[in-house]
Amino acid sequence: SEPAIHAIILLCGVNNVLDPLSSTATFHSEVRSLLKSIRSRPGLECTPLIVLGLPDFAKLPFLPWPLGFALGLRGRRMQRAL
Repeated sequence: SEPAIHAIILLCGVNNVLDPLSSTATFHSEVRSLLKSIRSRPGLECTPLIVLGLPDFAKLPFLPWPLGFALGLRGRRMQRAL
């Protein structure tokens, strides 16, 4: 038998921020589809679901300016789509 799932923690969007071909609309659509898929699975309809926010790419010390700044703007746009 499958182990019980007590909670679902979802971290998504980092690859979307890094992919220049990924749009905010596509990201929003993919997240909605994923959430619907999770909720439609038997036994997961009422399981607590936590969606984590995207990191602030502008504050990541290993990303040099202006890359960190540009990815930060893109990440904030995608964060609003969540």
